[in-house]
Amino acid sequence: MPNAKDIQITVDNINFFVVGERGTGKSFFAATFPTPAFLFDFDKQATVYRDLDVEYEQYDFSNLGWVKFEKDLARVLLEKKHKTIIIDSMTSFQSLAMERALAINPSRNEAGGAKFEIHYSLIRTLIEGVMRKILSYIGYKVIIAHLEADRNQEGGIVGYHPLLPGALKTILPSFFGEILYAQRRHIDNKLSYVLQTVNLGYYNARSNLSGRQKLLPDFVPNDFNSIMELLKKKKEEDDVKKLPVI
Repeated sequence: MPNAKDIQITVDNINFFVVGERGTGKSFFAATFPTPAFLFDFDKQATVYRDLDVEYEQYDFSNLGWVKFEKDLARVLLEKKHKTIIIDSMTSFQSLAMERALAINPSRNEAGGAKFEIHYSLIRTLIEGVMRKILSYIGYKVIIAHLEADRNQEGGIVGYHPLLPGALKTILPSFFGEILYAQRRHIDNKLSYVLQTVNLGYYNARSNLSGRQKLLPDFVPNDFNSIMELLKKKKEEDDVKKLPVI
């Protein structure tokens, strides 16, 4: 039977969930991934990927927009030609899912809006179904989400979570081994864009790639290739330490 001590680091089929405030470099990070890539562009961020081999589609926030998305997703998953799939962002994607939920169940509350117990339950089902399909794809997946603050009774911030409705804010991240929080930090008096890899402060980040061996530092550059180089270097250093002393 398999033994965990024999598991090797796999760096060619990884799922990244990238969370952060607007302007912290989430889309720029996604733009550093291997191409050809496909971008499901719900935030109209395609210009970030200019000059790169990135196909993309954008969507109207309507039931027809959802239907178009489902057709595009089926095509991308069937073609299997893209090295990276990007969702930018889940925050806007949930708005599209709401339009689909309202079309599936046309009932409304007294104000004419969505019924929380009905439509948000449908959104969860729709998004979970889509994510399971995307995460089954062999290649890199980059899912971008924005932040929402957790507050105590006095209104003070005690943490942050992805800006998603209901239980999705905890369920969706559980699908991912790499949950990275994008931040702006001043390093050597220079503004830098980094990704937090560990549960620290207000952010529940984690990196299965880094693992118990701490192959990655607490903050890594906002660049895919730089992260892969850090992993490679640390792995080589650890392998040298394991060599027998002659």
